[in-house]
Amino acid sequence: MTKIKLGNEIYKTIKKLYPINRSLTGNGNRRSLKILGKIAKNLRILEFKSGKKVYDWTIPPEWNIKNAYVECDGKKIINFKKNNLHLVSYSEPINKKINYKELNEHLYSIKSKPNCIPYITSYYKKRWGFSIKYKDKKKLDKSKLYKVYIDSIFNKKGSLSIGEVLIKGESKKEIILSTNICHPSLVNNELCAPVILAYLANHFSKINNFFSLRILFLPETIGAISYINKNLKILQNNFRAGFHVTCFGDKGNFSMISTK
Repeated sequence: MTKIKLGNEIYKTIKKLYPINRSLTGNGNRRSLKILGKIAKNLRILEFKSGKKVYDWTIPPEWNIKNAYVECDGKKIINFKKNNLHLVSYSEPINKKINYKELNEHLYSIKSKPNCIPYITSYYKKRWGFSIKYKDKKKLDKSKLYKVYIDSIFNKKGSLSIGEVLIKGESKKEIILSTNICHPSLVNNELCAPVILAYLANHFSKINNFFSLRILFLPETIGAISYINKNLKILQNNFRAGFHVTCFGDKGNFSMISTK
């Protein structure tokens, strides 16, 4: 495959993944991992049950979202289906009319970046919220009532999904490459890295390698902790080097932050 063709394939895959909502858990993560699995043929999806204790952490309930919006005078002024960054990830369900003052307590924007929708999460604290461009927030009428609707589901019997690719080399010693999959429509952080790692998995699976290669697609923090909790002995015995790949899609120079 030529560089140009490969670049086009990477771009197409990113476009396919871009609109899918992802979070710590949920169907969007599984759907995304299945798409990545079409590139990295030996990708396995591992499930870790909600409520399971992993060291001093607990895997949260699985969260799925169907729809969310803020409406005023019959017009949707904030719409999750137009941009999934509008909704605070892990928002609890709500369906009520509120005044501007109450709504404003649940709105997030960045004054210094008036054209940006901030990415906000609330994985471990039950609340709800919406993100909005600061320039759009300034246009809201403080005298109006607003209908707030979030159709989300928390499943205590759900699970957290992790993608794993293991490519065996001549040595059992492993190099680990990992990245996060929990961020939704954020190309630089995080869509470029999972897609590129999927193509790297495809490449290394076709050649002879001295070191074994373990590639992990993880929801942030709790995903890594859950995976380590289950595979600690294997990792301790075989770990040779590890790289967490993130913020990989902008025009800046490549950089690396080393561990101590």
